Parts: sequence; structure tokens; C-alpha cells
Amino acid sequence: LAEAIVYPSRLVVERFKAMEVELKEGESLTGFVTEQTDELVTLATREEIHRIPRDNLARMRPQNLSLMPEGALAAFGKGEIRDLLSYLESLSAP
Repeated sequence: LAEAIVYPSRLVVERFKAMEVELKEGESLTGFVTEQTDELVTLATREEIHRIPRDNLARMRPQNLSLMPEGALAAFGKGEIRDLLSYLESLSAP
């Protein structure tokens, strides 16, 4: 868990890989595909949910980098990191 927080892009599990979606107008969006049909792709970005008609897609590419930024813990002290890890581990189902 600690390694995944400190180095989020070292190993990105397939189900957590983001997709870069390029629209025919040239706009590029990055997020998680939450639903796909023959007519529509639903992409959740940091800002909003996009429902994109397939005929508006130019390309979809999986990303190898995590959406979690590198260095997220840089401002934390060792005690704060321990507290964060303890909290996250407490969220696990018993």
C-alpha cells in the first residue's frame, strides 16, 4: 500500500488504467471508462462524466501512468504518512 502511494505508476493494475480518448474535433480527455456500448463510451474524468457517442471518437489508448500524481506525500512527515497508512488499512473489510 505504501509503495503504491509513493510510486503510483510503478505498477498500474489493468482495472485501474486510465484511457486517453481523442475526439474527432481534436479534444483529448483522460479518465476511466465506466461503460461501453455499441453507441456510447462513458468516461469519468477528474472534472465530470462524459458520455461520448462512438461516432465522435477518433482514438482510445490505455495509459501506463497512474492518475494519482507522483510525489503526493512529499509534504507529509513520517508520522503523517504512518497515520495515513493506518487510516487506509482501517478501511479494509474485517
